[in-house]
Amino acid sequence: PPGAGDGHQHDPTEVDGQAALHAREALALVRDLLDDWSVHPPGVLRSGGLSLRDFTGARGRLHADWARAALTIELAHAARLVADDEDEPPHWVPTDHYDTWVGRTPAEQWIDLVEAWLSLPRLPSLATEKTQVLSSERDRRAIPVLRRDILALLSGLPAGTSLDEERILAVLDDHQPRRAGELRQLTVAATLREGTDLGVFGASALSTAALMLLEGVALPAPERRAHAQQVADLLQEALPVDVDHVLIQADLTIVAPGPLAASIARQLRLLADVESRGHATVYRVTEASVRRAFDAGWDAEAIHLLLADISRTPVPQPLTYLIDDTARRHGTVRV
Repeated sequence: PPGAGDGHQHDPTEVDGQAALHAREALALVRDLLDDWSVHPPGVLRSGGLSLRDFTGARGRLHADWARAALTIELAHAARLVADDEDEPPHWVPTDHYDTWVGRTPAEQWIDLVEAWLSLPRLPSLATEKTQVLSSERDRRAIPVLRRDILALLSGLPAGTSLDEERILAVLDDHQPRRAGELRQLTVAATLREGTDLGVFGASALSTAALMLLEGVALPAPERRAHAQQVADLLQEALPVDVDHVLIQADLTIVAPGPLAASIARQLRLLADVESRGHATVYRVTEASVRRAFDAGWDAEAIHLLLADISRTPVPQPLTYLIDDTARRHGTVRV
């Protein structure tokens, strides 16, 4: 029978480093999504899902493809960070649990998202522009079982070992032929994509933190809490160090030369729009984004103090003028 011993071997340290970068990005996307929805909550369809228009809007603001945007939205919902407010008309809004989640360490936040993903009965990474996310009509009870089969197979390999999609299917079809079929094939592809985006995989191999997290899934509740703390400590060591400064340029862009501390990132997200992501995130300040900050209760002095505090470069005059000019016009009415 086919075995799992012919995979690709990677340096476990490299695997953990790549996985940690993906994990940090996943957390940032969830925060950006829900901070945006706290100001502009999308409506809930009668079917219980998210409209295609709102899905398109979320994708654009996250600067992500359809699959990544869908994964971010579905994870936020599965982790109880966003819910139907049951108002009239209803909207998708951040929950009280989100306020608690934001105050936790990045490693603890990541554990919540991964545990939600393990039980998610959907495959968000298969989403397209015509997919209705957050709809229970897309649920398949077999998906969490198939996903766990895949992760169990990979967790049994030596540290740093990866298998490609075809090899995983061959092993699983041989060991569990009754579960073979199109849904398993889709789940394998989706698990590899979603696990990478979430930071479960690095270089297509399970990270050390993910391996430890999977080992603790079947533990009793008291032991799971202690085990989760060990996982959090392990991931915290692999996560890149937060940066607490940015570089402000004369073209009204702000460059974060690494993963920003969550508190600074959330303030910048309100003051500026994300223009591009990557190792260095680029924000752009516009009149509309400054007005958004004023609408949230900030004033010009608070913005000037924030920028002076976090910038390693002098605040350029065009940005100072933009803030002051917008402040003069904000809140006035011409008749």
